[in-house]
Amino acid sequence: MSFLSLAARGAQLLMDPSTLNVAIISTYKSACERYSRNFESEAKVKTKFTDSSSGYTANPSGIYMQSPISWAKAIKNDAELKGMKNSHLR
Repeated sequence: MSFLSLAARGAQLLMDPSTLNVAIISTYKSACERYSRNFESEAKVKTKFTDSSSGYTANPSGIYMQSPISWAKAIKNDAELKGMKNSHLR
């Protein structure tokens, strides 16, 4: 699925600027701006809706924050901690 089609659907994408390529962020940002210009020129009345269950809105955008997946990966269980200690000792 292309960025323009995501923007046309009103997708809210979570983007982690610390791990994501700058070209991807700027491409989606320009797709959102292009869609917004087209949408505003076609519709005289601006209607904003939010469907929080699907993550789509009338105005697409990027949500720039650290990914919660990174935090989950950073938490190690006992077996992972023991393996890490053993590898350092070797």
